[in-house]
Amino acid sequence: MIKSVRTQLQKDFILLAGIQIASIIVAVILVAIGPACTPELEEIQAPLGPEATPDAIATAFIEALSGNSVLQADTGARVYYESNVRVDIGSVNLLATTERELIQKEEDSEKIRLVIKHTQTDLTQGDDPVVTITDDIIDISKEQALAALKLSSQNQKSSVIKEMSELHASADELKDTYHNLRTRSFKLIPPGPIVDSSDCRGLPGCQLDATEVSYDVVIWQGEKELQRYSVSQVFSPQIPYLMTGEEHLPVVQECYRYLESLDGRSYYVSRCFALKDFEQ
Repeated sequence: MIKSVRTQLQKDFILLAGIQIASIIVAVILVAIGPACTPELEEIQAPLGPEATPDAIATAFIEALSGNSVLQADTGARVYYESNVRVDIGSVNLLATTERELIQKEEDSEKIRLVIKHTQTDLTQGDDPVVTITDDIIDISKEQALAALKLSSQNQKSSVIKEMSELHASADELKDTYHNLRTRSFKLIPPGPIVDSSDCRGLPGCQLDATEVSYDVVIWQGEKELQRYSVSQVFSPQIPYLMTGEEHLPVVQECYRYLESLDGRSYYVSRCFALKDFEQ
């Protein structure tokens, strides 16, 4: 998850260079100002705050997930996400959509099998979207079944800690450190299609119980800071736990914000993965 962000952020910015940067530069020239001065930009440029361990961040994830598990999802459960990127004051650019639906859930004497239909639509290839459909098969043995109800905790925590620890002590002179870990709980209005449904799909008060986990990641080469980005992840136990891959946790929204340089100017880039619809 964290590891894939390094390369994905760079890919997104290169893509946006052809979409948005030219118009932004023109706008900057017209109004004769320098880089935008926003609270978010100032926060990224601020001195580093207290360092957090991989274990502390993983623990924050687990507490935010509140025991949510892929085994709690019923056949027909579905999540639909959009991936987007924005540079400075430019418009939001939609890059891809992701839909995951639990199409099969069966049990025998040895295991529980879940089949999740994954539909990925790439919107960056011109006028014709590129659609890829695959089935993800998850087999959970009966011996693991009780523990699997904690899949969102112990297994996910171990995976996150392992990945973050590897980046924290990398052998290629690149390493990550984590700072300014913060959490907050709040009520969140669900996506539009749910609000517009007759009964808000059964959500009490038409609200989601949400917890945000935010922190900063710094990539170092020796003593030199190469890249810094701020991470914000919003979780809700009411969202079906169908994002089981390496790139994303089952979030309501996940955003990475960072600075990227081009032609001697720094641009504030925000890349988000946002839930737009779901069925329980």
